[in-house]
Amino acid sequence: CLRTLVRSSDDGPDPVLLAPEDAAVDVAEVQAAGPVADLLAELTAQPFDLATQIPLRVRMITGEQVDGCVLLLVCHHIAADEWSFAPLLRDLDTAYRARAAGRAPDWEPLPAQYSDYAATLHDWLGEATDPASPLRRQLDYWQHALQDLPDELDLPTDRPRPATASHRGGLARAELPPELVEAVRRLAAQHGVTVFMVVQAAVAVLLHRLGAGDDIPLGSPVADRADEAVHDTVGFFLNTLVLRVNLSGNPTFADLLDRVRAVDLEAFARADAPFDAVVDTVKPPRAVSRHPLFQTMVSYQRRPSDVDRLFGAATRLVEVPLDTAKFDLEFAFIEDGHGGAHIALNYAADLFDHDSAEQLVARLRTVLEHACADPCRPVAGVEVVSGAERRRLVSEWNATGRPVTAVRPDRAVAEWARRVPGAVAVRCGGAVWSYARLDAEVERLAGLLVAGGVRPGQVVAVLLPRVPELVAALLAVQRVGAVYVPLDPDFPAERLAFMLTDSGAVTVVTTATLEPTLPQDTARICVDDPDLRPEPGTAVPSATVDGAAYILYTSGSTGRPKGVVVSHRNLANFLTDMAERVPMGPEDSWLAVTTVSFDISALELYLPLLAGATVVLAAPDTVRDPAALADLIAAERPTVMQATPTLWQMLADTAPHALHGLRVLVGGEALPATLAETLAERAVEVTNVYGPTETTIWSTADRVRSGAPVTIGVPMANTRVYVLDAGLRLVPPGVAGELYIAGEGVAWGYHGRFDLTAQRFVADPYGPPGSRMYRTGDVVRWRSDGRLDFLGRADFQVKIRGFRVELGEIETALARIDGISQAVVVARNDSGNHQRLVGYVVAERLVTPRELRTALAETLPAYMVPSAFVVVDEFPLTANGKIDRKALPDPTPTADNAAPVREPATEAEAALCAVYAEVLGLDKVGADADFFALGGDSVLTLRLVHRARSAGWEISARHVFRHPVVADLAAVAQPVTEEGPAAPAPEEPLVSLDANQLAQLESLWRKRR
Repeated sequence: CLRTLVRSSDDGPDPVLLAPEDAAVDVAEVQAAGPVADLLAELTAQPFDLATQIPLRVRMITGEQVDGCVLLLVCHHIAADEWSFAPLLRDLDTAYRARAAGRAPDWEPLPAQYSDYAATLHDWLGEATDPASPLRRQLDYWQHALQDLPDELDLPTDRPRPATASHRGGLARAELPPELVEAVRRLAAQHGVTVFMVVQAAVAVLLHRLGAGDDIPLGSPVADRADEAVHDTVGFFLNTLVLRVNLSGNPTFADLLDRVRAVDLEAFARADAPFDAVVDTVKPPRAVSRHPLFQTMVSYQRRPSDVDRLFGAATRLVEVPLDTAKFDLEFAFIEDGHGGAHIALNYAADLFDHDSAEQLVARLRTVLEHACADPCRPVAGVEVVSGAERRRLVSEWNATGRPVTAVRPDRAVAEWARRVPGAVAVRCGGAVWSYARLDAEVERLAGLLVAGGVRPGQVVAVLLPRVPELVAALLAVQRVGAVYVPLDPDFPAERLAFMLTDSGAVTVVTTATLEPTLPQDTARICVDDPDLRPEPGTAVPSATVDGAAYILYTSGSTGRPKGVVVSHRNLANFLTDMAERVPMGPEDSWLAVTTVSFDISALELYLPLLAGATVVLAAPDTVRDPAALADLIAAERPTVMQATPTLWQMLADTAPHALHGLRVLVGGEALPATLAETLAERAVEVTNVYGPTETTIWSTADRVRSGAPVTIGVPMANTRVYVLDAGLRLVPPGVAGELYIAGEGVAWGYHGRFDLTAQRFVADPYGPPGSRMYRTGDVVRWRSDGRLDFLGRADFQVKIRGFRVELGEIETALARIDGISQAVVVARNDSGNHQRLVGYVVAERLVTPRELRTALAETLPAYMVPSAFVVVDEFPLTANGKIDRKALPDPTPTADNAAPVREPATEAEAALCAVYAEVLGLDKVGADADFFALGGDSVLTLRLVHRARSAGWEISARHVFRHPVVADLAAVAQPVTEEGPAAPAPEEPLVSLDANQLAQLESLWRKRR
């Protein structure tokens, strides 16, 4: 091999064997002017020209910084493997000693050359096309053994995988004490396995505990040197095997060794099939960014023990770290021949930092220590977090303690009314309420509540449109020490009735217009009744901060919404943090755009009032129309606004100038990096916030900066966050786990649902005795700087337009429809990368998407009604019999929800047909197509309005809800001119609808359909 050139020919690589006298070795002496390590790295990085150079070169390095001299042997991998260096060094030593004695070296002829081995192996394997050949039988084994192999392990990388691997690498290592090496050998002997198998199992456990899953494919080099005839032959005798480690069922380490031994022995018996042939047979998905079939290599190496005295002098073997990497990770367990060993990790620099690689080898050492100390411990209990990391994860990154300002919002309003009675507290349309007027209305309503028999701790429902009276009603409930339940006028009557019954509300604060939506026997107080006044002398009790503040209902997986009970102390703690994070004064105003049924509305209403600032209430139709919202921002000039990424994206697309001068809060959904960049470039400041209702609005926050990664940040005041595995054990930074939240923001639980409260609000094993933590169901990971990355959900819960939706609730509602035997709902991204709900049903009779949509609209809020439905004969199943949600077909328009394609007859129809198709992701849309029947929803409505304006036609969200058919919408659309849109069409009324009517438009449309 060492005197073979490799030249190119039309048939591929062509080996050329040189005569011994022609195979001159490239030998040179080099003076080390600087650090020897740098010179070694430079010399080993020089490539070979195999067409003209033999695959070996030798450098003798001397110099003042060299103790003695360094003999550098650089050999191309095509000509030698790790096992080749022992015979090569022995031959060099023999030659040196002979020449030193003045004679030529005399070697026994080798019993076999590498070419003999290659020819013999090829003849024995046979051809893959021959069913009876050993090669075909081995390839059949590998095809079966590697079936359904993971395409790529989910490793805790520091960076996303690039599109193309650069193969830049680095080296990290950890020394192993002799007692640990001996313990590994002893463990191997006790369980009838090799040292390599122990190391292989330990690497699999490490990756498993770092989030790579239960099915861990590991590559391993195997040397085909069983024949003594090739023991001393220099050459590349290696093949690569894929050793699949199964960690399912949480086995003990001892049981895992049994599994590893069984798999490895089967694999070693089929180790002759070339790896490339295995890849061609298995046909895994290929990508230039990763190695096929496996990305982590494990090897065991034993250094020659006879290298201490070579060339008549004391010598030692030195590894030269390479700056290349063939795999993501390559672990090598290297014994030095004298009882010691170390772990070397060659890592891909595209993915890992050096510090992370050093942590990996340190963790592998920890896994080996635990495995040797207690091999009967289940692998899920093997600790991979060090003591220093534990302190950082539990204490240092959760050092959030601070005093809480326990001032209730209703008391703050009273104080501002006393100090600055004329200052503006609330603006909504043409209504402007001062702090004095707001406080007076709070007092009036509080007196009415007390006169109506409401006592502290009782529940009061609030069903009001977005008007100043809404703010007054919420504050009045607080002032009497009661607990409010916000009801959205847009909700179906059935859902409102459930919330009233489940909460035990003793009365409802509402308007005469909304009274008909309530059950007849419900007690009520109408805020718009001018004759309704409390009796003179009605005493309002003095409320404390110790009770519950509100009950907010969220989607429930069983089809039954659940009410989260949030206390005044929870709320005070949250507002204390936000007052520091978003400081406000009397000169500020907050544009409130969120429905009161979404808990983040409490921040919009209360933080400004605590600071003596102004709350600007945006009407629902304004929020739905980004152009109208931009006009409102221009008119009101608010300083702060909070919204979901969906709404911010619409605003940025339609009127990016509206972001200037705003302090922006964005939350409720994952923040896309592109939107984060847009906001950071235009707004005064941007804060990304995260948190479930159960931990009081927001629990973590991070300032968004241009060019920086988007994270959900760090815990807020008096909040602790943990990233845990299924056994509630801490996971290291960089590893995905489920987020648990503890501290002062954790709510009391679910109203009247003690079973569900016990499931989700669990004991905090890392906090003070008696403390609880909430299981969010969100998957996150710690970054090295102590901030959190949001990765997704661990269950079937999704965020739609900022609302948390349990898919199980929609599935339950679908299954209740007559004729539906099974139902599944999934969230899919549309062409604009927005999530939309798709319902799949197995029906016992003919059902149409329109029928399903109409039935769901009677019981579910509009945002929970799927935008598309698919009827299937049966659901696809996974191997273990579960519904395979990934295999469900993509939704497509059906004959029921796609009107006959009529060609557009006018310019407006043609433009809108094109816009419909673009927004809905369809190839073609006719003039009679119905936007909502084709899968449109409120979010897509905003995109439709924006795209239509870009196409030259002015429409509003209200137009779309009232005229969803292309032809009808085209009749009211107006061309956009340089001066702006033309005047409204005559049939479009100039009078405005009240806020409640606008909020109900979508629900009314769905019911009418």
